[in-house]
Amino acid sequence: MSSDALQQLEEELSGLSKGLLPSDYEQNASSYDENDWKEKVKGYIVLSHAAFENYLEQLAIELLKKAYRLFQTTKQPNNVLVSLVLSYRIHWPPVDTTCNECFWKKHIIHCIGKRSSFQKLKPNAKSFDKIIHEVIYDYFIKDVIQENHGTRVKHIDALFTPLGFNINLLNITFSIDIENFCSTRGIIAHTTTTSKITNILSPNNAKNYVEKLFGGKPGVWGFTEFDSLVMSLL
Repeated sequence: MSSDALQQLEEELSGLSKGLLPSDYEQNASSYDENDWKEKVKGYIVLSHAAFENYLEQLAIELLKKAYRLFQTTKQPNNVLVSLVLSYRIHWPPVDTTCNECFWKKHIIHCIGKRSSFQKLKPNAKSFDKIIHEVIYDYFIKDVIQENHGTRVKHIDALFTPLGFNINLLNITFSIDIENFCSTRGIIAHTTTTSKITNILSPNNAKNYVEKLFGGKPGVWGFTEFDSLVMSLL
């Protein structure tokens, strides 16, 4: 089962390819000069990176909403929601430096609670339904997903490990390709020197790289395969 987010990603990447890269007809023309397309190829890479980043965020939201709807139907906590609540209780809430209850002999005691209000979340004070609703909408979507700014492995880890995904399941080659693509995007976006990435500025090379990251072809592990693993968490 693939996600709606993956379908949207495929459509966005196709649109970027058609809008920014030369067609076969243009490449076969006698006047074709690959150097004339380098700026558009840069735009294609930067915008493809943005599409991948948005995909990850939308996938996390889609998984959460489906997990929550499943819980409302079955009245049974599922693995995604249990993992999220456990992660929230253990790792996320920050120290509240304005709370007098957090101080004892000048040592900070970690308050566990809703980040926006810094209220303590007592084990029996709220139903699981109330807790998970707050965790999803008041913290995870607002303060984790919306604060995400990247597609590196560390960003995938931050977004999906709390939902029960084992980051070690990522294909090694895919992980390396992601890191290299993000580095390339960084060079394009933040410097004027592109001598180290001349090869990928070829329209065909850039398109092949993006399509490889998307995956879905025999022997190629990409976001399509990642998507299947994430959606299988439900």
